[in-house]
This record gives sequence, C-alpha cells and structure tokens, in this order.
Amino acid sequence: MPFEARAEDRGEIRIYALSGQLAVREAAEFERELTSGLTEGRDVLMLDCRQLEFISSAGVRVLVMVGKRLAADGGSLLLCALNTSVEQMFEVAGFSRLFPIQPTREDGLRWLVQNSKRSKVAHLAQSLLKKESPSRHEPRSPARPERTERLALAVKLLNKKTVLARPAPAPRGEKPTPPKKSR
Repeated sequence: MPFEARAEDRGEIRIYALSGQLAVREAAEFERELTSGLTEGRDVLMLDCRQLEFISSAGVRVLVMVGKRLAADGGSLLLCALNTSVEQMFEVAGFSRLFPIQPTREDGLRWLVQNSKRSKVAHLAQSLLKKESPSRHEPRSPARPERTERLALAVKLLNKKTVLARPAPAPRGEKPTPPKKSR
C-alpha cells in the first residue's frame, strides 16, 4: 500500500492521518509537507498512525527532527493509534520516550489541548529569562526597570497552575498511563 498523509485542522492542531508504508522514498516528501506546515505557523501536530503499516528509520528520523524543532519553538508533536508492529518498533528503538503517544485520536486531542498550552507558556517564560542572561562577554549591568518587569512576568508565568501541574513522566521502561476519562 503506498504512503499517504491526509492533513486536517482542528483549531490550532494539525492532524495527519497516515496510511501505508513510510519508507525511505516517501520520507523526504513527508518531511517537506511537515515543514511547510510549520512555516504556516502550525506548531501543534498529531500523527494518527492507525493505518500506518510500516515506518523505516528514515521516517523515524523525520519525526525526530520535526519533533525537536517543534519542542525548541514551544510546540508539540504527538503520535496516536499506533498499530502493534509500529508501536513495537518505537519501543525497541527507544523512541517511545521521545514523543507523547496516546492510544486513540480522541485521547491525543485531549492530551494536546491540555499540554500544548503549558508548553507554550513555559517556552514564553524561558524566552523572557534568556533575555535576562548576559552573554559571557557582557558585563552585568544594574537592574533596569524593563528587566525587572520581564523577570516578574516570567516568574508569574512559571508559577501558573497550568505550568506546574505537569503529569509526572512514567518510570523508565514502563508505558505512561493514559489520562483518566472525566465523567
């Protein structure tokens, strides 16, 4: 079955429904498609792998590169509905710890809505704090009012309940438990 990636937008989240086999030949084109989505301002991506039969190391490399780029910019990449063979490949290679993986599309959407906002707030606070760090060659100057305001804003952002209430990572070697469904 040939590889196909159908894009669909749900608010701020771009979902790619993957099907077929993501092998070496298809990886470069898929990378271009994901990257074009990033340049359009899409920084929250979900890959629905329900119909993905196979992913090669070249395909995984694309996911790792895009995932790192998104994380550096405060975005998120989530995988959902992995079939058994694709899930085993991610487990054996250790990639299951690089990406959030949810059992269903609905669980994935719920996770992204909850966690992408936290990630963006934390990224904003981090960028505010980076502006405060003097370079190695720059002497420390006395605190200026705008610096004090930036630091206060960063502290306020980091103290928000949404940032501090992150779920604890699963112990190494164990799968994360899916979030409980609210009634």
